[in-house]
Amino acid sequence: MDKKRNKLIDLSNIIKEKIGKTSQKILGVFFIQGLIAGLGLFANVLIARFFGAEALGIYTYFFSLVVIISTLSTFGLQNSVPILLKKKPAKTSSILQISLIISTILSLLVTTISLFVTDYLGLNPNINYFIVSVFIYVLSWAVYIIISNAISAYNFFNLASLFSLLVRVVFTLFIVIIVIMNGDINFLLLSFGLSVLLSLPYMLWRCMLLIPKTLENIAKQELLQVSFPFFLQGVSVFFIYHSDRFVINYFLSFELLGSYSAYSSIINIIRLLSGVFPLVLMPLAATTNYDLKKSLRKLLLFLVPISGGIFIASLWLVPLFYGNEFQYGYGLPAMMALSSVLLVIYSYFNSIYLGEGEMKGKSNVMILDAFLSTIVNIILNTIFISSFGLIGASLGTSITLALKILLNILSIRFLRHKNAGKRLTTD
Repeated sequence: MDKKRNKLIDLSNIIKEKIGKTSQKILGVFFIQGLIAGLGLFANVLIARFFGAEALGIYTYFFSLVVIISTLSTFGLQNSVPILLKKKPAKTSSILQISLIISTILSLLVTTISLFVTDYLGLNPNINYFIVSVFIYVLSWAVYIIISNAISAYNFFNLASLFSLLVRVVFTLFIVIIVIMNGDINFLLLSFGLSVLLSLPYMLWRCMLLIPKTLENIAKQELLQVSFPFFLQGVSVFFIYHSDRFVINYFLSFELLGSYSAYSSIINIIRLLSGVFPLVLMPLAATTNYDLKKSLRKLLLFLVPISGGIFIASLWLVPLFYGNEFQYGYGLPAMMALSSVLLVIYSYFNSIYLGEGEMKGKSNVMILDAFLSTIVNIILNTIFISSFGLIGASLGTSITLALKILLNILSIRFLRHKNAGKRLTTD
């Protein structure tokens, strides 16, 4: 009896030790990410209070623009680099060098084209240093994100997250200095890119100390092939997050975009859950056959009270943090909460789909998923925002997310049916 008990105790200690190490890493990263999100909210409040709703709208548009450009410019390399560094450590230097060269060239090209298109559509604000600010941010970020993720390949997760925190801290300090010196929105946007640029030397120094130099080379084609699925995933995620900002700016105004940003900074707390599922479910889905109906029921039971609470809290937190001029009734935060819930549900099923089976044969679904996030989402946002105003943004996004959820559920069912057929054939 004592032997069995001792064995159970030993087994329990081993499990606790294993889970504890992983949990410490995950909790450490999420704690830092929480600080980053908090600083982001604090920066938004400072901009709203000292520069006004229009300035917050301009900053929101600028941030969405550089995120979209950066997503297209990095081509998924920020995700493929750490994977390749683990699989092919003898090619570390070549992987990093080629990735940095490709992302820098693409950054220059995509930024130039994007600024031409947005200027032609009349989206860009008429302020000094806007073009310079975009170029500084995108080029600096292209280097930053690849190096930062490369460091995470060596299990320095907290250090990689601390680099993001450093950028946010520097940017917040810039805002405080600009407010004290009675600066304007021109310097605010410029300081955002400079925050990344000024953080680069320290990060590059740490990178040189941590990452070994190697001699073997990797083919560009292999690097791009591994990156392409991550590129599609990035397009799918970030376009669904940010494309409505462009449509709001086009049909409405920077001031109304500022109000939309104020509510989203509170309501989007719900969306933070969507980042957990790819981290946890993608590896688990490889060995676990999830019951989709049961999973959806449990997820809704978890999400509905949380999203309801955040919706109610936003009604008094927005005027408290941002000011009474940012109030926009009940309909807008309610629709934003709905779209956030749908995004979490989409992330759940998408993580299961990407985790089950092999990646081969999934590119068509990923392309269609990205198509829904870009073309379909922009068309729906254009129709609803031009017809219903701000509330139309969340309405259009919600419909797009519903279609993406349906696509992923059907794809999971098809994949399971296909795999079951293969097993029967093999038997």
